[in-house]
This record gives sequence, C-alpha cells and structure tokens, in this order.
Amino acid sequence: MPKDVYEIGWVTRRVNDVAAMSAFYRDSVGLPELGSDAGHAQFDLGDNTILELAPGGRERPPPQNRYETPCVFILRVFNSELMKTQLKTKGVRFVHEHIQWDRGQLSYFADPENNLVGIEQRYHPGRYAPKQIGFPEDLEAERRWRELDGPVPA
Repeated sequence: MPKDVYEIGWVTRRVNDVAAMSAFYRDSVGLPELGSDAGHAQFDLGDNTILELAPGGRERPPPQNRYETPCVFILRVFNSELMKTQLKTKGVRFVHEHIQWDRGQLSYFADPENNLVGIEQRYHPGRYAPKQIGFPEDLEAERRWRELDGPVPA
C-alpha cells in the first residue's frame, strides 16, 4: 500500500433488501453486527474493517462462476471445512466449493442476492515452501493461530 495508507477501513455492498441481507450476514455467515441506521447496517470484518450494507443494489442472476460478479470480498478463516459445513447447514449455496492452490484453499458462496463471498484458509508457510519463503499474510495467520493457543496446522 502507499506509505500514507495503512489499512482498508470500510467496504460497502449495495443491496436490494438491507434487512434480509443483514439477517444473512449476521445469522448465516456469523459476522458481528455493529449497528444499523437510516436503512444501512454495519458489520465487523475484523482488523478495524467494516462491511456496510447499503440500499441501492439489485438481486443478480445466480452466478455459475466466481468471475461473473463485479466485486467479491474474501474472508480468511482458520478452518474452511468447518465454515463450509456451517454455511451448508443454513442452506447457503456454493459456487466453487473447493479451489486448491499451493498456499491454501478457496471457496466461494452466494448471498441471497447472488453476490459472491469467498472464504480462504491459508497454510502454514512450512507446508508449501519450507525454509524458502514466507508471505506476510501467511506469517500473520501463523501469529493468529499461536494467539489462539492452538497448534499451527501442519
């Protein structure tokens, strides 16, 4: 990032039905709701980042591919399989359930208005490049695993 920019603070997703979408992101995805006013709702995305649901969107046709949506945010999770199971039990539809790559795995699901959200589980750097390379986001994931007093996934 440019030296005067230190983080993303706010992401706005325009939606058709703020109340229904708020219920989805709160009850199905599990995002903590920070509040709502004047037809807007705010959710905690972690690390001082807010998701705002704001009026002005429209329901899209159900995407068949992750490239069919103009904007996707990705949630980094510690256990993607557990998250996928929890979402499926709530009837959430996955567009791409499992995309494997060297540093982790990705999945994409659709919200009720057919916007996509990704979930990503990063791997410990020793799994994909032992003693060779460490990407900052992977080292941060390792720090957080340790902070939770859990074992670092092998």
